[in-house]
Amino acid sequence: MFELKEYSKDVIDVASTWLGIKHPVASSVLTSLKLMFDLPTKIVMHKLCRILSKQEPDFFEWLKISENFDKDATNYNTTIRQLILCINAINEEALFDVYANLMRSWQLGFIDKQKFLRLSWVLPNIYSEDLFYLKKIYDQKDVEQCSEIVILQGVGLTQSYTRNTYGNLHIPKYNISESGYDMLQYGIDYENFQLYKHYREEKQAGEKL
Repeated sequence: MFELKEYSKDVIDVASTWLGIKHPVASSVLTSLKLMFDLPTKIVMHKLCRILSKQEPDFFEWLKISENFDKDATNYNTTIRQLILCINAINEEALFDVYANLMRSWQLGFIDKQKFLRLSWVLPNIYSEDLFYLKKIYDQKDVEQCSEIVILQGVGLTQSYTRNTYGNLHIPKYNISESGYDMLQYGIDYENFQLYKHYREEKQAGEKL
């Protein structure tokens, strides 16, 4: 059963506006779950509310400002469509929080809009089990080939290299790409943001030596 009672009225109102749902009934009726939606709308509404509920309180107004709403409502509407299409395409519960973290990182200025869109594109195209493999190998170099890391390479989160020795091609080794570290720091493990920040700073310092 689809339920809205766990979400605030503000979240429900914004999600409804984004989806173009009009409410001829009182908001108290809406929060009492008396509205009838068709199943596809119920599903995307649930996804949208879950992700929007995890944003900073001023997210909705911030997005209008960042998209120059008063000057260019078309740009704002295009962004909303992009957000909804990506959210609707995510089919694993475990990935909703990753998307919410990426969206929050965008709002807080840790990543820009283009990086947010690039990273969020990955989520409908990978299983959470493969994506979370990044946490296992974040501090490892020259990782051996396995199914997870090959899949991660396919969405740009790892990179491989091979070396020829006396004409013999070695099995490729893999490292996490910069996009992979972005996904870890700003999406997968946002709660441990500083861990990856410090690791990346130390890594960059070591590369300069």
